[in-house]
Amino acid sequence: MDEFIGWRWNLSYWHWFGLGGLFFAFEVILPTTVLIFPAVSAILIGGLLTVFPDLDWRLQVLFFALLSLASAIGWRWWFRNRERPVDHPNLNVRGAQLVGRKIVLEEDLRFGRGRVQIDDAMWLAVSADGTAISAGNTVEVTQLVGTSLAVRPIPQHKNAIDS
Repeated sequence: MDEFIGWRWNLSYWHWFGLGGLFFAFEVILPTTVLIFPAVSAILIGGLLTVFPDLDWRLQVLFFALLSLASAIGWRWWFRNRERPVDHPNLNVRGAQLVGRKIVLEEDLRFGRGRVQIDDAMWLAVSADGTAISAGNTVEVTQLVGTSLAVRPIPQHKNAIDS
């Protein structure tokens, strides 16, 4: 039993490098990105032991635990707070894809609210300024408000011949 416990008192940098390699091997087999932090921490502790070979094993384990925990929490914080560039921001937001589309109203928007048909779907519509818009007018979708489309009327231009 003394031989089993005795190896802890003589941890060398090779033990930490081996543990780091073992964590990296498990990370390759189990792609979770969880074991990468203890793997890097073990290798850093092994590097620390090359500089300070007489470091007590309890401090080694404490530094390893703190470094593993700090790196995992730091990674999670950085990953959640970073800006992620998106090449198609409206990919799964069908209403947002309709912004800028011009349609002819088939029914009145009374009190600034009503329905519009775009392609094969009926959408709730609200007037951007809250005014009523009569059927037959051309409107433009300006934005998506919840599940409704905000629309504004497009002014009709008179031909030079009509005036």
